[in-house]
Amino acid sequence: MRTFFVKLLDWWKQELGSNLAEYALIIGVLALAGVGSVAAMGGNISDLLNRSSANMTTQPSDVETTYHDNFDGHGNLDWKYYKKWHKCNGGICRSGSYRDWAVAGEKSWRDYEYTARLKTDRAGKHNWNVPRLVFRFQDPDNYYYLVPNKDGRLELAKHQHGKWKTWLASAPDYGDPAAWHTYKVKAVGNTITVYADGKQMLQYVDPQPITAGQVGAYMAGARGRYGDVHVEPISPTKPGD
Repeated sequence: MRTFFVKLLDWWKQELGSNLAEYALIIGVLALAGVGSVAAMGGNISDLLNRSSANMTTQPSDVETTYHDNFDGHGNLDWKYYKKWHKCNGGICRSGSYRDWAVAGEKSWRDYEYTARLKTDRAGKHNWNVPRLVFRFQDPDNYYYLVPNKDGRLELAKHQHGKWKTWLASAPDYGDPAAWHTYKVKAVGNTITVYADGKQMLQYVDPQPITAGQVGAYMAGARGRYGDVHVEPISPTKPGD
């Protein structure tokens, strides 16, 4: 840019001579042109700097937290116990009466994969008197539960607005309830898919879903063990959204 102005000045001097007034006029014109060019460049530079700064800004992390707990002091889930549970070999245990929940996470959790191990140590009188998994737990009147019945049938049910809705879906022959089984519940929107020991057992689309809630276990008049808990958020939502 400076070289251009110098050449222009030399040309004007050759064409118009060295008359002082004319020379001063030339200097003024060149100065104004220089100021305008710098201002224009300044705007472009400012724009470039702003765009560069925006590109360098750290975006919110897309890494979603995986929650886990095996009750060994190294988990990142906070638990609420409705009655007294205790640690035992393989996780936590509870025996005795109904309404014995252990739940963790947030009530705002929506779409996730929830995996846990469950074992019946002593079943109760009825087919459904076994340890259960619960998910999308809002309160004792609103939650889903997975029942590994004594007869080997796996049942998906829910308690909604204080009313029992049993046998939403079921599958035969999940295995022996007295043995450890790993269950995975995939809850996405109103679709619930359940796996037992890596095998898909059932899927249910709920026309009136419980859309969010905590995870945990429930002892329904039985004795059992529960542990190795993992909760993996599913995009586009994650726990806490």
